[in-house]
Amino acid sequence: AEAAAKEGRPAPVKAGGGKWQYYLHNKVDGKKLGWYDYEKKAGENMEKYFGQFTRDAALNVRLIQSDYFKYEVDFSAMIQRNVKSGMRRNIRRIAEGERAPPVPPKKIPAPAEPAPDWKGAESSEEDEEDESSEDEGEAEVEAEEEAEAA
Repeated sequence: AEAAAKEGRPAPVKAGGGKWQYYLHNKVDGKKLGWYDYEKKAGENMEKYFGQFTRDAALNVRLIQSDYFKYEVDFSAMIQRNVKSGMRRNIRRIAEGERAPPVPPKKIPAPAEPAPDWKGAESSEEDEEDESSEDEGEAEVEAEEEAEAA
């Protein structure tokens, strides 16, 4: 199971369930880069839908609602996408009783297009500064991915 987590694969399903995490690869709300646990209810839904996916691979893409956001989760790719903003993040499953390494994923997914009806909230100057540094971080990731591909 730990080898699976290191390689970005989900932990095998066992009785008792697992814990779901997402990788924060840009600075948001003052949080440090790293793995964060899903909220309780969203984590329970992830576990339920993952169990269904393990029985039927056609159920690989599901919608998950957290307290604030809706995500499209792709269990095959182990990536979540914020439906409104298009921000994509790596996810992982840690089997109960296992410890996952704090290492970042090997590849950070590029952002996707937001939903067509999404309109970003008006922001204050402070928020704009945060957004510009977020955009710079995404540009760096894209530049790194382009360099790796070349």
